[in-house]
Amino acid sequence: VEVRPGAFTATWTVRPPTLDNLEPSNHESIHSVQPFQITNIPEEVVDDNAPMIVEDVHVVGESQRTPQRNLTLDPTQDDHRRYVEAGSGVHKSGRRWRLYLILGIILVAVAVAAGIAAAFTLPKETPTMSEEEEDPCDFTGGIVTEQPDILLQCACHNEVTVISRDTQIVYNLMRENVITRYYDAFDEEPMRSCSVRNKALLMVASTKEYDENDLEALGEKYLMATLFLGWGGTMSNDFGWLERGPVCNWGGISCDDGRITAFDMPFQKQFGGQLAVEMFHLTRLTSLRFVTYKEFSCTIPSEIARLSDLDELELGCVNHGTLPSEIGLLTSLERFVMSFGTSILGTIPTEIGRMNALQQFEVSVNRLSGTLPSEIGNLSNLKHFSVSHNFLGGSLPLELKNLQPTLEVLLLGHAAFETNDFVDPGGMLWGFTNLRTLAASGLYFNSTIPNGWFAQFSNLSVLSLASCFLSGEIPSEIGLLKSLSYLNLWNNNLRGPLPTELGQLSVLSDVWLTSNFLDGSIPETFSNMDGLESLRLGLNQLTGDVPSDLCSNPNIELIVYDCDGSISCPCDGVCACYSDLND
Repeated sequence: VEVRPGAFTATWTVRPPTLDNLEPSNHESIHSVQPFQITNIPEEVVDDNAPMIVEDVHVVGESQRTPQRNLTLDPTQDDHRRYVEAGSGVHKSGRRWRLYLILGIILVAVAVAAGIAAAFTLPKETPTMSEEEEDPCDFTGGIVTEQPDILLQCACHNEVTVISRDTQIVYNLMRENVITRYYDAFDEEPMRSCSVRNKALLMVASTKEYDENDLEALGEKYLMATLFLGWGGTMSNDFGWLERGPVCNWGGISCDDGRITAFDMPFQKQFGGQLAVEMFHLTRLTSLRFVTYKEFSCTIPSEIARLSDLDELELGCVNHGTLPSEIGLLTSLERFVMSFGTSILGTIPTEIGRMNALQQFEVSVNRLSGTLPSEIGNLSNLKHFSVSHNFLGGSLPLELKNLQPTLEVLLLGHAAFETNDFVDPGGMLWGFTNLRTLAASGLYFNSTIPNGWFAQFSNLSVLSLASCFLSGEIPSEIGLLKSLSYLNLWNNNLRGPLPTELGQLSVLSDVWLTSNFLDGSIPETFSNMDGLESLRLGLNQLTGDVPSDLCSNPNIELIVYDCDGSISCPCDGVCACYSDLND
């Protein structure tokens, strides 16, 4: 009982006494301070012939003392039935009660801490349950009509412990009539195995979709399930994979007449592994695009030759691979892309020359070595040829000039090709009149830009010749490149004035002329470049002012110049010193 100043109120719990409750210590008398009447005791809990224990009584009164105790209410004594005495002081039973309370709190705290620790140390792959829930790893319980979760059984027991009768029937039919198309040694797999191949077979079998008249579709579903599980896929995925129904409904898969013809998974972050052989059993594939940011090996196996109808192959992986000679058997292939961090090793096989339908060959940013095979000259339909940022060397094959009638994109930069007649009349880069993009930065030209060289590129949109050891002046005929939008002549030995003809290029947006020996002033005609967004002129010998009319160009975002006093820039918000940007 707590006695505190204030109005008189009380709360209580009534229960039958036990022997402990009736110990003499619980009946010790105390000094009465003030009686408090407890009202509204439910009659049904009162037994006139037995004492009742009133616990947890909270009394608010005018006393200045606050003792706590259990009190006995004896219904045979009228005064005790109607009153509870509030005592003063602390007696033996009160100390014992507090001791019990402290011990109880400690025990509860220890139990809670132990429960939390156990929750954090349970194996994550094993499902857990509360005492009230059924064990998710218990797959027993009489005749099984519906197949229990295959993946959950493997997670719980490292084997498939329960297989329904229907699943067994379809499983055996598939092993006999479907799996033999792809594997010779699958009979060694026990039915309960949790290997990737067997799990995939059990999962497909459990869908009860066996059709002896369409075994190819069933086989394709099995192959894709095997690939997905092998890459670390689960039932909880964003692609709808492993669901019942046609495999054509799974994400990234396209079909024609019920057969898989395209697999398109660009820029995904969930899968890891390698290009497994199952992919190359999909013989009706015409398009295969797979780009991942996880650890994934893009080594192309020799089985790639099975995909004879393939017209598009794009692979982007973190780990390296090689190009097998069998790639030359893909005579229907039009687009081959393995770029940007794929890290292909080895050489470009000479068999590439057999790929007569090829229009795009892109292997930039890899670790290819050796020389370009002369057989590239046989690719009469090639429009896009990109081999930049590799360790390729040697001389460019003369057969490359066979591509002049069709080639539109040529990326050769940042390699170690050993020739210096790129721009000389009759050299390797003469005659490609249909080029829209030419990037050869980092190659050793060691020459001037001869008259007539710019004039042949009437369709050119991108020209990048940075760090090519070019010398002399920039020819005025650069003004003929009416489609040019990007010009990069950074870090060469170019001298003389800026050609006023640059002002005729109305779609030119980015100009990089940094780190040369250009002199004179910035031509007023530069104000006519309506599409200009950035103009980089730092580390030159230019003087004068940036044309004020250039400041009114609504597209201009950046003008970089030398802030040594030789040039002034009146354009607010867009002028920047080269030394500040380290341009």
